[in-house]
Amino acid sequence: MKRIWLATLAALLMTTEAMAAPDDRLDASKRVLLVFSNASDPALAEQSRLLDAAGPNAFEERDLLVLLVPAAGKTRVLVGGPADAYEAAALRRSRNVAPEAGFTVLLVGKDGGTKWQAKRPASPEAVFSIIDAMPMRLDEMRRNRP
Repeated sequence: MKRIWLATLAALLMTTEAMAAPDDRLDASKRVLLVFSNASDPALAEQSRLLDAAGPNAFEERDLLVLLVPAAGKTRVLVGGPADAYEAAALRRSRNVAPEAGFTVLLVGKDGGTKWQAKRPASPEAVFSIIDAMPMRLDEMRRNRP
């Protein structure tokens, strides 16, 4: 009886894990800046302006992908694509950001953990300084020195 219960529990856990994987797990080879916003929010326009001013190379050298997470539907790449489209609802649920939370920016590390969060547009310089202080990024910079 105990074995049946354990087998059932293991099957349930694996099923739950498999169901969650496609929609809320981010690419572990990238750091991801999640921009939770509605398309009509003026903060999104400001965030886009700030990102555009930084240029793509700074994002690429830090393995940084920027995704717009709308209230519903699929994510959209703002910088650093191409990337899979994720279900916005699953990402909002996994990161505890409700659609009514308003404009929110989260920096997610390659380990999947939230490293930084703000309720206002994020300057690339601020995000880059956080990333550049991460142990994994320091290792990457040491390995890539000429």
